[in-house]
Amino acid sequence: LALCNNQLVLTYFKLCSSLDKTPNSTLFSVVFLLKVWLYQNHLKGIASNQMNSYALIIMIIYFFQNQNYLPSLQKPNSLWLKHPLTTENFSSNTIEGWDCCFVNDLTIFHEYFVRPNLLTIIKRIFIFYTKEFD
Repeated sequence: LALCNNQLVLTYFKLCSSLDKTPNSTLFSVVFLLKVWLYQNHLKGIASNQMNSYALIIMIIYFFQNQNYLPSLQKPNSLWLKHPLTTENFSSNTIEGWDCCFVNDLTIFHEYFVRPNLLTIIKRIFIFYTKEFD
């Protein structure tokens, strides 16, 4: 299950790079900046009350999806798709009863919403997780 989760996260990074048309995606930049900020404020690590990298990445992916900066790979909205989905677009995987299927054909996506600049995204993440997220 952990391997499947890691593959899903890696696919999100690839998708964001593809949509950004750059090797270093907005997603990568946001994760990097927030990891540095967490580390400088003694909030990142494996000790109790500290956040690990995986949790941070999942939070940022969720934020990107919530703001329509990135589609869901498990259940993509048709607005992001160049053409309808087929079973060939999905990785078929069930592990110990858990459905781990997600779109692995990134060529079917097109950019639906334009993301704002990096500073605006960072500010919105802090606002989202301190005031809006429940």
